[in-house]
Amino acid sequence: MKLAEWLEQSGTTITEFAASVGVDTSTAHNWMTRRRTPRLETAIEIERVTKGKVRPADFASETAG
Repeated sequence: MKLAEWLEQSGTTITEFAASVGVDTSTAHNWMTRRRTPRLETAIEIERVTKGKVRPADFASETAG
């Protein structure tokens, strides 16, 4: 699941999400808009925070492969 989808479905704001994974809002926004990809350690934390809904593989480029 994409981060933006999870935020919408869960009713979590980008600010709340960013705080829960320990980054600033602009960093989380860059992940959400796919301008940047989180480091693996952070992607694993995102998976934990989203209860497995947003997985590290979900940040992989859609055009890769």
